[in-house]
Amino acid sequence: MKHYKMQFTYVGVDSHKGTHTAVFLDCFCDKVGEIVFDNNPSKFEKFLDDALEFKQDGTVLLFGLEDVSAYGRMLTVFLKANNQQVKHVNAVLVARERKNQTITQKNDSIDAECAARVLFSKLKTLPDAEPDDKYWVLRTLVIRRDFVMRSNSSLKNHLHTLLMQHYPNYQSFFSKLDGAASLAFFMRYPSPSTLEGASVDKLAEFLRGPSNGIFSTAKAQQIYRVYKKQI
Repeated sequence: MKHYKMQFTYVGVDSHKGTHTAVFLDCFCDKVGEIVFDNNPSKFEKFLDDALEFKQDGTVLLFGLEDVSAYGRMLTVFLKANNQQVKHVNAVLVARERKNQTITQKNDSIDAECAARVLFSKLKTLPDAEPDDKYWVLRTLVIRRDFVMRSNSSLKNHLHTLLMQHYPNYQSFFSKLDGAASLAFFMRYPSPSTLEGASVDKLAEFLRGPSNGIFSTAKAQQIYRVYKKQI
């Protein structure tokens, strides 16, 4: 009677943003093939066709992915949609396998082979890969928010630098740089030279609008005092 582990050809996949690396092992953990392919859904069908070349006689393909929710998510969804068995191979187990094999170097091929070895040795205990759409959406939103926050901080710093060149004491004008009145003022008067010809009354009238009446003559006079010291 055939041992249950002899039913599979083991495929470990190391996932990355640009490409995936798949290493194929037989039931004796001998490497029988390797495929590097683009992380693009249009390339997945060809990968699955090419994978059949390394499938051992009398076996089915069994895939093990370290990443099933980020870079490996699209591949996981594709494989499961095409009736392939996919297991989630924990990254800690892959690192431990690499250490057990006394492999000091680290590359995509080695990581993929280690994932396949873990797939073989932990076959009964590894969970099925279940790409959670809610988790993926939440993770995408968090990454997007982090990017927006860092971009916002970078733009603010750049704006501070530019304003310092024209209005060294600009921070005394408004309590918040990103307030409606502050943004409106610096957009209308980006440099002291643009204030020429604008009277205190005209500036006060302009400030009343975006500040909802909070700033008027007193704020205009304060700005003009600073402006006069610079010219």
